[in-house]
Amino acid sequence: MSHPSSTLPLPIGMLVRAAVAFAWLGSVATCLLYLALGNTLTDSTFRSTWIPTILAAAVLAVVSAAAPLLEDRAQRRAEHTVRAGLLTRILAADTVVARAELPSAGRIVSTGIDGAAKIAALRGGFVASIVAAATAPLIVLAVVATTVSWTLAALLLVLVLLAPLLVGGFQQLFRSSSANYRAQSRRLAGEFLEALRGLHTVSLLGRTAVHATHLAAESEKQRRTVMRLLLGNQIVLLVTDIVFYGGLIGTASAVAVHLGASGELTAGRTMTLVLLALLLTAPIDYIGQFFYIGMAGAAAQREAVALIGETRPLVPTTGPVPKAVAGKRAACALREVDFTYPGRPQLLSGKTFEVAAGETVVLTGPSGGGKSTLLALLSGDLQPDTGTVEFDGAPADPRVFVAAVHQNTYLFSGSVADNLRLAAPEATDTALWEVLEHAHLDVEIRSLPNGLDTEVGEFGASLSGGQAQRLSLARALLRSAPVLVLDEVTSHIDAKSEALIAETLASMAGHTTLVIATHSAGLLALADRTIEIGVSA
Repeated sequence: MSHPSSTLPLPIGMLVRAAVAFAWLGSVATCLLYLALGNTLTDSTFRSTWIPTILAAAVLAVVSAAAPLLEDRAQRRAEHTVRAGLLTRILAADTVVARAELPSAGRIVSTGIDGAAKIAALRGGFVASIVAAATAPLIVLAVVATTVSWTLAALLLVLVLLAPLLVGGFQQLFRSSSANYRAQSRRLAGEFLEALRGLHTVSLLGRTAVHATHLAAESEKQRRTVMRLLLGNQIVLLVTDIVFYGGLIGTASAVAVHLGASGELTAGRTMTLVLLALLLTAPIDYIGQFFYIGMAGAAAQREAVALIGETRPLVPTTGPVPKAVAGKRAACALREVDFTYPGRPQLLSGKTFEVAAGETVVLTGPSGGGKSTLLALLSGDLQPDTGTVEFDGAPADPRVFVAAVHQNTYLFSGSVADNLRLAAPEATDTALWEVLEHAHLDVEIRSLPNGLDTEVGEFGASLSGGQAQRLSLARALLRSAPVLVLDEVTSHIDAKSEALIAETLASMAGHTTLVIATHSAGLLALADRTIEIGVSA
C-alpha cells in the first residue's frame, strides 16, 4: 500500500528548526558586524566601535560552528530513519507472497544507500539552509530600512522576491531531467547488482560479452542523463548570476555611491550598504544547489515513499520457542483451508490435514502438487485465504510452534555461530556445539581453524551443500520447536549428508512432530504415515 503523502515523516524537526534559528542569529550578527566595521571609518574609539565588532564576530563564530553540527546530526538521523523504514518493509514481508511483492534487490539497495543520502542532504541540511537563506534578506532589508532608506529597502525587496519565481519556473522546466536521472540511476544500480549476483551463471552460458555490452549501453544512458541535468543547472546559474548579482549588488552599489557622493551617507555607511547587499544574494547561492540536492532529494524521497509504503509493526518471527512449549511435541493441523497464489488458479480448496503429536508424516507426490504450499501454511510462511492453522487443537501462531528447514539453504554472510544464533540470539557456545553434534556437523566445524567463528560466506559459499544443509538443520534444532517441517532438504546434497540428516531425524522420531516433504527413500523409511499429495489436493 502506498503512503498517502509524498513526504517521509522524519524525526528531525527540532534539529532543523534549531539550525534555522542559529542561521538567523548568524545573519543578525553579520549585519551588526558590518555596521560596526562601517562605523570604524568615522569613529575609531575602542569602546564605541571595536567592542561591538569583537562581540558580533564572536557570536558569528559560535553560530558558524554550531549550525553545521546540527545539520550533520539531522542528516545522520534522516539517513538512519529511511534505511530503518526500508528494513522494516523488508522484514515485515513475512510470507512467500509478501516477499514476492518486494521490489528488486537493486532498487532497494539503490534507495537505501544513494537515495537515503540524497534525502538526508535535502531534509537534514538543505531545507534548513534554504529557509535560512530565503529569510535572511528580510533581516538585511530591515537593517537597510532603519539605517539607510526605506525606499531603497523596498526596491531591493522587489528584486529579492524574483528569486523564488525563477526557482519555481526552472524547477518545472528541469523536473523531468531529475526524475529521469533518478530512474536511470536506480535501473543501473539494479543491473550491476544482478550482474554481480548472476556472474557465475552468465559466464557458464558464455554470455559475458553480451551482458557487458548491455551494461555499457546502460552506463552511457546514465552519462547522458547526468549531462542533461548538469546542463540545466548551469543554465540556471548563468541566468541567476547575471540577473541577481548584477541587479542586487549593482543597484545597491550605485545607490550607495550616489548617496555617498551627495553627502547623504557617510563613507562608513556607504561601505556598510555595499556589504549588506552581498547578504541579499544568499538565496541565489542555493539555486544551483537546488538542482543537485533539492530536486535529486525530492525524487529520491518520492521513490522511498513508494518503496516503504505503510508498513505494519514488526512482529518477531524468529528466536527461541516460549518455555511453555519448548521441547514438547505438539499435534498440528490445517482445517478447511483454501489457498490461491495471486494470479493463478486455486491450489487448495477446503483442505484438512492433521498430524498427531510426535508423529512423523512424509508428504509425497509430483512437483507442483502442493506439498511445499502445505508446509508453508503449516510453518506460517503463507497465510490461508480461509480456514485455520491449529496446534494442539486450537488456532495459534505457527512461528511459536514450528521450525522449518527448506530445500534452499538460507545462510548469511557471517560466522557459523552468527548463523546459528539467528534462531536463538542468547544461545551459549555449549548449546551451539550440542545442536551441531545432533546434526552430525560438530566434527567438521571443530576441524576448521576458527571453529564456530569460521565465516560461511554469502549463501554458505565456503561450505559444501551437505554441510550448509546440516547447518540449517542445526539452526532449526536450536529453537527446540515442538514441530519440525522439512521441505525436500536432501534434494541437492550428497549421499553421506543425506544419510546423516536421516539419522538425525530418526533420533527425533516420537519426541518431535516431523512433517517432511521428500522423494528420498531414506527419509521415506522414517514415516509413521505417508500422504500422497496430488494436483487436486
